Amino acid sequence: MKRLLILSLSLLVLFSCTKKPTTDTLLKLNGEYYTLLDFFEDTSKDKFIKFPDNVKKNRINEWAKNEMFFIEAQKVYKNDKDINSKIQTNYKNRLITNYLNKTILDSIISEKYLRGLYEDYVSEVKAAHVLIKYSDKEGNEFPGKTEAHKIAKEVADKAKGGTPFYELAKKYSDDKSSLPDGDLGWTPMGKFTSSFEEKVFSMEPGDISNPVFTRYGFHVIKLKDRRKRTSRSYDQLKKRVRKMAIDKNRNKLQTAYRNMIGNLKDEIGYKLNQRKTEELINKYSEYQKVSNGKNNSLENFFKDVDIEGILVKTDSKEYDLKWFQGMYKNDNNFRPSYLQQANNFNRYLQNKILSEYLLEKAKKLGLHEEEDFKNKMAKARRKFLINQIKKDNIYSNVDVDDKEVKKYYEKHKNDKFMNPDKYEVREIYSKDKALLDSLRLAIKNGANFDTLSQKYTERRKRGAKNGYYGYIAENQYGPLGNMASKTEINTVCDSLIKIGSGYSLIKVYDEKEGKPKSLDQVKGKIITTIKDRIKDRRRERYVSKLKNKYGFKIYWETVNLEE
Repeated sequence: MKRLLILSLSLLVLFSCTKKPTTDTLLKLNGEYYTLLDFFEDTSKDKFIKFPDNVKKNRINEWAKNEMFFIEAQKVYKNDKDINSKIQTNYKNRLITNYLNKTILDSIISEKYLRGLYEDYVSEVKAAHVLIKYSDKEGNEFPGKTEAHKIAKEVADKAKGGTPFYELAKKYSDDKSSLPDGDLGWTPMGKFTSSFEEKVFSMEPGDISNPVFTRYGFHVIKLKDRRKRTSRSYDQLKKRVRKMAIDKNRNKLQTAYRNMIGNLKDEIGYKLNQRKTEELINKYSEYQKVSNGKNNSLENFFKDVDIEGILVKTDSKEYDLKWFQGMYKNDNNFRPSYLQQANNFNRYLQNKILSEYLLEKAKKLGLHEEEDFKNKMAKARRKFLINQIKKDNIYSNVDVDDKEVKKYYEKHKNDKFMNPDKYEVREIYSKDKALLDSLRLAIKNGANFDTLSQKYTERRKRGAKNGYYGYIAENQYGPLGNMASKTEINTVCDSLIKIGSGYSLIKVYDEKEGKPKSLDQVKGKIITTIKDRIKDRRRERYVSKLKNKYGFKIYWETVNLEE
């Protein structure tokens, strides 16, 4: 059966949504037929083939229902101003991001750079080093920074002159973990500090570096070997490598962005009326104090306070308070707290106004007409509408009253909300099994367990104080808690408990029977459980309603699955 599925997928032809069923039809919805190609726009074909049948069914079901939600959402929100405004805002933000990527990101993180970083990312290096630590304070164990660098330079010169590296590591290195020869083993990218990593991945096998500075001190590095650690292709890892490149070049990118913003402000003649913005902030602060937290929304503020004027000017436009009032109402990211501090408010104004000019620049370059951008926007719009229709019909306004919570608690307090039984435990822990056997014999002959525990136990941490744990549950401290639950009260356990590289001999003194947790302790969990049940029922009813409305049918035989 699996072989037939793979064959079917390998012969996939480029069909899409059609008016008639084909051999690759997977879904019928609203009089249209969707093919495997439509499904694989959302799910990786290579991964899907490897899934077990139950996972395949879940993936297809979720995709099919999302297609149905999307059809419904397009009808419901067609003339919804608020929803369409959010979609338009998202479109503008993504277009600006696309412009910034083209003008800043791509200039610093080029395709050539990404491919070079990929080669490093899929490799691992075998290196050795000599670490010379330093101290900025006189009289400490390590030399000062200047002296440490001098020593490291001598080590590098000797290594390049032919002195065996392992001899230099043994004699000079302050990294005890890599001794006796300074070897660091096979290491992939991302494990070293940035300056060390940058250097070691730029070296060829056999190379020896000049001193490299990190927060640990000065390193002299020898690259012993390099090898590939994965066969995954550049295309498969490009997103991950790109993210790594952004992290590595964050300072450069931020500097380039600040420079671009500065140049843009000069270009458009951006002038902030700081006196007016401070006046606005001061009046808002006074208004909040007078209103004492009641009805102090921005809408009420602008109704009650008489204030006019220009906030920002450019060479081509003026931005006054009326513009701000009309703008912030449609901005889901605006927070009234921006009006509590001048720097935050001025930065907000700058970002909003400069976005207009960045948008114009993006359109002049024709970035909104690029096929890749259009496809990404179509997917983003689809995702937004699907999430919105789910939110409005399934997830929003789910209320649970206290009576429901109390009723659920009373019904389940003795099975779902019980505190576990607990046992008072003391142990004697040792890596010397013979010692524990002798102590166990002594205890049988009348020796005091408490005294022996305080004298001989080797474990002073992990919750125990001189061998005493207090009351612990069955699921605490691994096998120790488990064995305590099986040992009779006021009794020494018959057998030693193997824990790590040692053994534990325990005595159980008392048992506390578990009682139900209080309602206050579990109230949040109960509310979440009840809400999830309500959402599940809503989802079932809503999905059933839409299936009937749109003639929903999945063709399981296309992927050799049973309904």
